[in-house]
Amino acid sequence: MERLISMKEAAAMLGVGRASLYRLREFDKSMPRAVEISPRRIAFRLSELEAWIASRPVAEKGPGFEKRQELGLKAASSRSNCK
Repeated sequence: MERLISMKEAAAMLGVGRASLYRLREFDKSMPRAVEISPRRIAFRLSELEAWIASRPVAEKGPGFEKRQELGLKAASSRSNCK
C-alpha cells in the first residue's frame, strides 16, 4: 500500500502554509490530485507529490537575490530540507 501524507505534511514538504496549499490545488492543475480519506479529510500520495516537486523548476533568482550575492549566501531552497 502506498504511503499517504496529510495536508499538514504536504504543506511542510513544499515550504508553504495550508492556505497556500489549498490555492496551489485550485490553480496549479499539474499538482497531484488529493485522495479523499473522509468527507473532511484529504491526503496526497507521497510518491506523486515527490515526483511533482522534482519536476518543478528551482528559481535561482528571486526576491533578495542581489542582497544574497552581496553577502555571499547561496540561493534559498526549501527542497534542501526535504527528506
